[in-house]
Amino acid sequence: GYLTYEKLKLLMKRNEDRVNDLHASEEAAKNDVAPKLLEQIAHLYDALLQDARSVAQLPGSNSGDNGTEDDEDEFLLEANANILRLRAQRCYYVARLYALDSVGKHEDAVAMFEQSKLLASRAAEEIAACQDMDESLIESMEALENKIGAAKARSVACAYLAKDGGGGGGSSGASGLATNILKRLDDFEAGQHFSEKFTDAPPALEPIPSKPTFFDIAFNHVCAVPVGALQQHVEEHQEQK
Repeated sequence: GYLTYEKLKLLMKRNEDRVNDLHASEEAAKNDVAPKLLEQIAHLYDALLQDARSVAQLPGSNSGDNGTEDDEDEFLLEANANILRLRAQRCYYVARLYALDSVGKHEDAVAMFEQSKLLASRAAEEIAACQDMDESLIESMEALENKIGAAKARSVACAYLAKDGGGGGGSSGASGLATNILKRLDDFEAGQHFSEKFTDAPPALEPIPSKPTFFDIAFNHVCAVPVGALQQHVEEHQEQK
């Protein structure tokens, strides 16, 4: 068990280093991250998650034959915290793959972002309960929650636009497909493709009197009389009768 643990530990360290290198490339690319890079990071976290689960299934801890029950509990606690951390990271990057414009599964991405945020919160609590785990892992989970919030907001907006339509004229209207709002800034949006209209295009019809109001003197006088005064006048004449 000890040799297996050391082997898995070395393998996970190598994959963690590769992930950190890919994270550096991701930060350098900023908003223009290639989908291939996201796929590589997601695959690495998948491999790390499998190794972390293998570590959690090892018999006992890595303290040898002299290990106590408390050592074993601490070992399992750290292993479970590491699993939660890797699950949160993997779920986040899979959600980003779903949120790509070429994939367009924004509603699924929103659900996965929510799950990733829940896992990150649980992982931070588990890591804080461990004595020997690095505190920087807690900070990484907090940073992940901030990134999840921004990515989720973007996916919610894209899901709304995809659900209610892609807009009026221009290239998006001609093809009939919903495109990103940043790609159709010059297209006129009257709002007729949305559940709440901004304006009517063409203008909606308005009801008008059947007779010309300029010559209908009685119509003008009836409209000018206050309703309260007219009602009082009627009641006074009824009492006199």
